[in-house]
Amino acid sequence: AEVAIDSGASLIPGVSGAVSGYKRARFERNIKRMVEEFNTNIQEIITNLESKTEEQKKQIDELFDYVLDFAIDEQQAEKIEYMVNGFVKITEHEKITEDFVLTYYDVLRELRMVDISVLRLMSQNHFYLDQSEGRETFEDVMERHGITYEQYESVRRNLHRIGLLTTRADVNVTK
Repeated sequence: AEVAIDSGASLIPGVSGAVSGYKRARFERNIKRMVEEFNTNIQEIITNLESKTEEQKKQIDELFDYVLDFAIDEQQAEKIEYMVNGFVKITEHEKITEDFVLTYYDVLRELRMVDISVLRLMSQNHFYLDQSEGRETFEDVMERHGITYEQYESVRRNLHRIGLLTTRADVNVTK
């Protein structure tokens, strides 16, 4: 699709420059956000890398290239925080496979911020039994993202469809 857009834009005078300008602005915005997130986590990354062998460091460098590729093309700059967090977690492991990393970033690319918010809310509700005040509710998520209840339910169904949420019925069938 991107090649088709680039090809089509090159045929229309002036559009090619606009497309290139947009992509450059997105690239700069995402790189800036990524650098900010890495600055926040740099001490943890350094600590994690100190215990790694040269071979492990080389593998982490290669995996960093994937993180960079995904971050550069990301439409929602807010997700870069999760991309960097994923990289920090990569540096904690002694051995991690390329396929595992690519799967994580592929799933993250497929999600929108509203999906991540609903997923976080569902995991909080699943793991925290106390209903303490100050905890986020589905109304908070709806308000923050400007969605209706029907849209919220649609996001939940989508998360279930792609296998990131399970229902009580799913758990009962598994048992």
